[in-house]
Amino acid sequence: MATSSTGGTAIACSRLIHVTSRCRSSKVLLLKRGKPSFCIRCVSSEPKPRLLDPITEAGVGSNLEASPADAASIASNIKYHAEFTPLFSPETFAPSKAFFATAQSVRDALIVNWNATYDHCEKVNVKQAYYLSMEFLQGRALLNAIGNLELTGEYAEALQKLGHTLETVASQEPDAALGNGGLGRLASCFLDSLATLNYPASGYGLRYKYGLFKQLITKDGQEEVAENWLEIGNPWEIVRNDIAYPVKFFGKVVTGSDGNKNWIGGEDILAVAYDVPIPGYKTKTTISLRLWSTKVPSDQLDLCAFNAGEHTKACQAKANAEKICYILYPGDESEEGKILRLKQQYTLCSASLQDIIARFERRSGGNVRWEELPDKVAVQMNDTHPTLCIPELVRILMDLKSLNWETAWRITQRTVAYTNHTVLPEALEKWSYDLMQSLLPRHVEIIEMIDEQLIGEIISEYGTSTPDILKKKLEAMRILENLDLPASVVELFAKENVSHMDETVEEVESIVEVKTTEKDDKETPKKKKVVNKEPAPLPPKMVRMANLSVVGGHAVNGVAEIHSEIVKGEVWPKKFQNKTNGVTPRRWIHFCNPDLSAVITKWIGTDDWVLKTEKLAELRKFADNKDLHIEWTAAKKSNKIKVASLIKQRTGYSVNPDAMFDIQVKRIHEYKRQLLNILGIVYRYKKMKEMTAAEREAKFVPRVCMFGGKAFATYVQAKRIVKFITDVGATINHDPDIGDLLKVIFVPDYNVSVAELLIPASELSQHISTAGMEASGTSNMKFAMNGCVLIGTLDGANVEIRQEVGDDNFFLFGAQAPEIAGLRKERAEGKFVPDPRFEEVKKFVRSGAFGAYNYDELLGSLEGNEGFGRGDYFLVGKDFPSYIECQERVDEAYRDQKRWTKMSILNTAGSYKFSSDRTIHDRNTSPLMNGQSPPLSRTLKHLFSATAPQGESLLHRCATAAKSLPTTKKLHAHITAAKSLPYSMEGRTVVSWNMMISGSFRNGRANEALALLWRMPSGGGSSSEMQNLEFGGESAGTDTDEDVVITGNQEEGGATSSQHTQNTDDVDVDSATIFSVWPACSSLKDLEQGRKVHRLIMDRGIGRRLAVQNALVDMYVKCGSMEEARHAFDGMVEKDVVTWTTMINGYTLHADVDLALELCRLMQCEGVTPNEVTLASLLAMCAALPDLKLGKFLHGWAIRHHVDCDENVETALIDLYAKCNSFGLSLRVFSRTSQRITVPWSAILSGCIHNKLGGEAISLFNWMMQEGVKLDAATWKSLLPAYAAEADLRQASNIHSYLVKSGFLGKPDIVTGMIDIYSKCGSLGHAHELFDGLCLRYRDIVSWSAIIAGYGKHGRGEMAVSMFNEMNCQECVRTYHYTCIVDLLGYAARLEEAYQLIKALPCEGSHSVWRALQLGEIASQRLFGLEADNTRNYVLLGNIYSAVGRFDDAERVRQMMYSIGLVKAPANSSVI
Repeated sequence: MATSSTGGTAIACSRLIHVTSRCRSSKVLLLKRGKPSFCIRCVSSEPKPRLLDPITEAGVGSNLEASPADAASIASNIKYHAEFTPLFSPETFAPSKAFFATAQSVRDALIVNWNATYDHCEKVNVKQAYYLSMEFLQGRALLNAIGNLELTGEYAEALQKLGHTLETVASQEPDAALGNGGLGRLASCFLDSLATLNYPASGYGLRYKYGLFKQLITKDGQEEVAENWLEIGNPWEIVRNDIAYPVKFFGKVVTGSDGNKNWIGGEDILAVAYDVPIPGYKTKTTISLRLWSTKVPSDQLDLCAFNAGEHTKACQAKANAEKICYILYPGDESEEGKILRLKQQYTLCSASLQDIIARFERRSGGNVRWEELPDKVAVQMNDTHPTLCIPELVRILMDLKSLNWETAWRITQRTVAYTNHTVLPEALEKWSYDLMQSLLPRHVEIIEMIDEQLIGEIISEYGTSTPDILKKKLEAMRILENLDLPASVVELFAKENVSHMDETVEEVESIVEVKTTEKDDKETPKKKKVVNKEPAPLPPKMVRMANLSVVGGHAVNGVAEIHSEIVKGEVWPKKFQNKTNGVTPRRWIHFCNPDLSAVITKWIGTDDWVLKTEKLAELRKFADNKDLHIEWTAAKKSNKIKVASLIKQRTGYSVNPDAMFDIQVKRIHEYKRQLLNILGIVYRYKKMKEMTAAEREAKFVPRVCMFGGKAFATYVQAKRIVKFITDVGATINHDPDIGDLLKVIFVPDYNVSVAELLIPASELSQHISTAGMEASGTSNMKFAMNGCVLIGTLDGANVEIRQEVGDDNFFLFGAQAPEIAGLRKERAEGKFVPDPRFEEVKKFVRSGAFGAYNYDELLGSLEGNEGFGRGDYFLVGKDFPSYIECQERVDEAYRDQKRWTKMSILNTAGSYKFSSDRTIHDRNTSPLMNGQSPPLSRTLKHLFSATAPQGESLLHRCATAAKSLPTTKKLHAHITAAKSLPYSMEGRTVVSWNMMISGSFRNGRANEALALLWRMPSGGGSSSEMQNLEFGGESAGTDTDEDVVITGNQEEGGATSSQHTQNTDDVDVDSATIFSVWPACSSLKDLEQGRKVHRLIMDRGIGRRLAVQNALVDMYVKCGSMEEARHAFDGMVEKDVVTWTTMINGYTLHADVDLALELCRLMQCEGVTPNEVTLASLLAMCAALPDLKLGKFLHGWAIRHHVDCDENVETALIDLYAKCNSFGLSLRVFSRTSQRITVPWSAILSGCIHNKLGGEAISLFNWMMQEGVKLDAATWKSLLPAYAAEADLRQASNIHSYLVKSGFLGKPDIVTGMIDIYSKCGSLGHAHELFDGLCLRYRDIVSWSAIIAGYGKHGRGEMAVSMFNEMNCQECVRTYHYTCIVDLLGYAARLEEAYQLIKALPCEGSHSVWRALQLGEIASQRLFGLEADNTRNYVLLGNIYSAVGRFDDAERVRQMMYSIGLVKAPANSSVI
C-alpha cells in the first residue's frame, strides 16, 4: 500500500471517496456506504494525544466488512462455524455449541477490523501506548462485542432462527479468569475506551490457566477451587505461534571481552503470545490484548529419565515453566511462592518489552534510532507489578543493543510511566534483595546503579548542611532498603557516627565485665565473668518497587484527587498528577442495563451519551418529572426481579424485589470494612428482635443486604469475615419473626457477570472503607452511573462522586482522612471510649446468636489498644455509631419514594465525569447547568421593573432562553423594551452596560455598541444623551425586521466584572467592555474608533492584561493596520500562542508569506508551540497564493506535531489541496475526518466547485444528507454554485423550497446563490423577485453580477444594461462589470455606445475592456497606448482583420509585433 504525501498510509474504508489513479480530471467515485471507517489516535506521554485517522489511498477501495450484517447471513455464518469449526459432536446444537459458533462468527467480523488496525499502525508508525497489567478482568465478551459492533438485534434474530435466545447463548460463556478486583476491571475499561476513542494501544498480561480461584460458600465459609474457564477453549483468543520470546531466570552475570555484561546460564523458558481482540464502540478500531503463556521447547523433556521411570524429574522443566501462568497471585507465604510471584512479574515485563522493542525495530526499518523510542513507545505500568520493566528495558538497551548507561537510563525514564493504586504499606511491594539477586542477578546490578544515581540526586537536592534531614530523606526515598550507603556518602556522616561510636558498639557487640580481686602474686586469679547481650537482628534487605517505579518513570499518576494528594505530599510532588479513575459506560450501563439506558435515551433525546457521558447531566432538568419517575422505577424493578432469580438460583434464598436492595460487593479486606457493614446488620437485627411485629414494620424499611467478593486464600481474617457474614445470614434468613423485613445474602463467586446483574438492581451501595485507605475504587462509579445512592466515607473517588451528585444525594458518615492518624494515636494511648451500642453488638455476637463458631479472633481485632491484629486499626468501633445513625437517615429517605427516585436520577446525572473515556482523555468537565430557563415571555416581562442585579440576572437568563429557541423572532416583539432597560434600571452597573454593548454587537449592531461605549459616564457622555440614543433603523446598521437576540454573555477573553453594586456615576469601563467593543471596531473596519478605544484603555490603566493586549492586536489586524498591530505586538512583555497566532493570521491575510513564516519560526524559538489555529491560518495563506509546496510542508509539520486531525486544520488542508488543483489529496484528507462534522463537508463541497466538479458536489451533498450531518449557511454557500452549474430548474425549485422551510433563505449569501441559480436556469422572474427582496445594504457586487449576467446570458441585453446603470448608481461597479457590458454592446453591434461607455469609465480602462469591444483600429490605438508590449493585443487585432478578410493588414500587424521583439505563444491564432 502506498504512502500518502503527508506520511500517512491508507487503509481500506468502505464508504469513503477515492480518486482513481487514472483520473487526472478528478472524477469522483462514490463507493457503497457501509459502517463508519475506523480511525487511530496517537498516544503521547507529554502532549495531548491527537487523532491520526487513516487517509484513503488513491486508487484503492476495499471493503472492511467481513460479511453482510443481516440476520439471515449471520445465522448462515453461525451454522457454518458449528459445522466446520467444530468443538462439539455434530448430533445436537446445544447452547454451549451455539455459543462457540456465535463467538467465532463475531470474531470473523472483528478479525478484519483488527488486522486493518494493526496494518495501519505498522505502516504509518504512530506512537503506540502499551498498558502492562497483572490483571485484566474482562468479563464475558460476546454481548460486549456485538454491542460495540451495533449488531445486537441482528444476532438476537439470527439465534432465534436457530432455536436459541441470545441471552441463553451468552450465558454459556465463562468469565475470563484474568483478574480479581478493581485493578483488573480498570485495566479492561481502559482498553475499551482506548479502542472506542481510536488510540493506537495494546494491553499486555498473563494467560492464567486457573485464574485466582472459584469461590464456594459452605458451612465452613469460603472454599477455593481452580477456575475452569479454559477447559473447553476460548473462542476469542488466537495463539501466535510465531511470536515467542525467551525469558531467563537465575544464572550469573559475566563481563565479555567487549566490556558488555552477559547474563548466562540458569533456567530458560518461552513466553508465547495469545491475542484477544478488543473492539471499540461504533468504530472499526480493534486493538489487542496480548496474553503470555509459558512453556519450554519439547527437547526439555528428559526422555532418559522418563523411560527410567523418573517421570516427575523428566517433566520438571515443563512443570516449572507452565506453573508460572497457572494461578493469579499464588500464595507467597513460602519461599517457593515468592519466587513464583516474582517469576510471573518478570515474565510479563520481559516478554512484553521484547515484543515492544521488536515492533519498534520492525517499524524503523533499517534505520533504528534508539533516542526516538520514547517518541514511538509509551509503556504504562498498572501498579507496581510490572516495575521490573524499568531494569529490563535498561538491560535490553545496554546488554543487547550496546547503548551506554546514560543513554539507556534517559530513554527508559522517558518511555515508562506508572499508575499508583494504593498507599497501604502491605500493597506497596517490596522484594527480598537476596531473592531477587538470585533470580535476576543482572537486574539487581542495574537497580543498584539506579539507586546510586538516585542517592546523588537526593544529596544534590537537599544538600549536606543538615545531615539528619538528609539521612531521613535517603531512608525514605532510596530504592534499596537496609543496604549500606556508598562509601562516598558514608563519609558525609562520619563525624556524626564517631560521636555515637561507643553507644553503637555497646548495642551491637558483647559487653564483657571482668572482676578481679587483688591477691598475692602466688594466688590463682578468679575466672573472668562474661555477660553476653544478644545483638539486634539485622533488618532484611529489600527492593522497594514503588520507589523504583517513581524514579524510573517520567510521570506518576494517582487515581483519585484525595489519593493523589496523599501520595504527592509524602513522596515526589513534581512527578505526580491526578487522573481520577473511570469505567466504560458501554459495559457498565448501556449493555448491562438496557431498560434504564432506553429511559435515558428517551429523555435526553439521543444515545450520544454512551460516548459523551456529559450529556447525562441533562437528566437533572427532569429530576422532578413524574413520568420519568414512573419509567425509572419500572426499569429498576425489572432489574431487581432478575437479581431475585439469581439469588434463588445461587443460594436457595427467596427475596422480595419490593425491598430495598442494599449491596456491598468488592474484594474482602479489613480496610474495606465489610465487618462494619455486617455488625451494623447485627445491630439492626437485634433491635428488630426487641420489638413487636408492628413496631418493626413502623421502624424499619425492608432490606435485602447483599455481599459479594473473594477473600485471598491465605488472608485468614478476611475469610473469617466471610464466615461471619454467612452465619449471620443463615440465622436471619430463617427467622420467622423477621421474614422479608431483613435478608442477608452472600452471593458466591462474585465476578463481572454477576456484577452486571447486581449493579443495575442496586438501590443503596456501601463504600465504607477507612478514610484515606482506598485509592479510588471503581465500583462506586458503576453504582452511581446506574442510579444507585451511595453510603460511604470521604475516601477515594467517593469525594469526587459526592461533589458531582450533590451532598444531599450521598449518605456520608465517619472520620475523615486528616483525623485518622490522631485517632490511632489516641487509641494506642488508651484514650478511646467505645460506644455502648458497639459493645452491645459484640456481646450479642459472642452470645452464640449466630452459631457455635468462636468469633474471638475476629472480634479481638477490634479490641485492645495496640499490637499485631489488635487495636482496631481500621477504626470500625470509632465509626460504628456514625454509621448506624447514617443508616437511619437512609431508611427515612427510602420511605419517601419520590425523594429517593430523584436522588437516584441525580446520581446517574452526576456520574458523567466517571467515564474511562474521560480518564483516557485526561480532561476535566464541569457540571452542566441544572434546571430549566423560565418561559421567555415571563422572563422579558420582569425586565422592566428590575433593579440592576435583577436585570443583569434576567438578561443572562433571557440570553440562555433565546439560545434554546429554534428562532429568535420571539424576542423581536420585546427588543425595544429590553433596549431601554439599562436606562430605566436603578443603580446601573458596568455589567448592565457590558451586556447591552455585547448584545448590540452580537445582533449586527456594531454602530450601536460603539455609541453605547461613548455614552457611558466613563466614555464622556451624559445620562441625557444616553436616554436619547436611538436604536434600530439604518443608522444602527440593521433592518427593523431583522431577528434580534439579547445576550449578556461575557465569555470573550474570559473577563467578568465584579462591580455589581456601584452607582451610575461610578461606572467605568472594564476589560469586559473592551472585549465587547473591539470586535465592533473590527467588523466596521473603523480604525479611528479602534485607536480611540486604545487611548481609552491606556488612560484607564486596563491595558496591561494579556487578553486585552491580544484583543488590541487583533483589532488592528482586522482593521488592516499591520504596522500598528506589529507595534503593539512588539511592545508586549508577555505573549502567548494567541498573540503570535493573531499576528501570523494578519500577515497571512495580507499575503505576506515571508513575514508570516518568519514569525512562526520566532514563535517556536520563544518556546511557544504553534497551535491548530496558527497552522490553519498558514494553510489558508497557502491556499490563497496558491502554494502547494509550502502547503505540503506545513501538512508534514502538522503530522509530526499531531495537530493534523484538528477540525480547523483538516478543513484548511481540504481547502488548500482543492485550490491548488490537487483534489485527490483533498479527498484523502476528507476521508479521515469525522463524517458527522459539518465544516469538512462544506470545505470538500467548495473544493468540488473550485475544480469544476458540480455533479460530484451534488452527489456528496446527497450522501451528507443521508448521514444526517447538520447543514449550515457555509454548506449552502459552498453547494449552491454546483446547482447553478447544473442549470436544472426542477432542482432549483426543490432547493428553493428546502431553503425557505429550513430558514436559510434569510441569509443574504444564500439569496445571492439562489439568484445565480435561477439566472443560469433562465428563470429570470424568480431571480429578479429574490433580488428585489434583498435590502439595499445586502445588494453587493456578487448579487448584482449574478442578476446582470443572467439577463445578458439569456439575450435580455436591454435589461442587463438597465440593471448595470442602476448598479452604477449604488457605486459598487468594478472594471470587470464594464467589460461585460462593453462585450454585450459589442455583440449587439452598438459600438458607439460601447465606446462612449469606455470613455465614461471612472478609472483607467484595462486591456480586457478594449478586447471586449473589438473595435478594430479605434480600439487598437487605445490598446497600444495602454500596453504597447502586450503580445495578446497584436494577436487580437490580427484576428479582427482576419475575421473580415483583411489579411494584408493582419500580416502587417504580425510584422510589427516581430519587429519589436515580441513572440506569439503557440495556439493563440492560426493567422498570426
